[in-house]
Amino acid sequence: MSPPRLNAFAKDKDACIADLDTAARIFNRYDLNGDQRLEQEEVRLMLSDVGLNLEEEEVEEAIRILDSLNQDGYVGFDEFVAFWQNKLMQPEVTAAAAAAAAA
Repeated sequence: MSPPRLNAFAKDKDACIADLDTAARIFNRYDLNGDQRLEQEEVRLMLSDVGLNLEEEEVEEAIRILDSLNQDGYVGFDEFVAFWQNKLMQPEVTAAAAAAAAA
C-alpha cells in the first residue's frame, strides 16, 4: 500500500494532466488555422462562447494580458496554459470554458 503522501501526489499529478488535456482541447478548438497561437478573432470567438461579447478594444486588451511570455501580439499555448492554471481557482470560468470546448 502506498503512503498517503504518495497517493496525494499521484492524484495531484493526474489532476494536473487532466487539466492540461482540457486546456489543450480548448486551445485547439479555437486555434482555427492551426498555427499554435490564438489571434484576435480566435480569442474573440473563445470569449464569446463563454458569454463575453467584447468590443475590439477589449479583445485587444485581453490579448495584451494573456500574451504574458513574449508579447508578440498572439496567445501561444504556453501563455494559454498559464492563464488556464490561474483560472482553475475560479470554477465558474473553468466550467464555462470546458462546456464550450465540448460543444
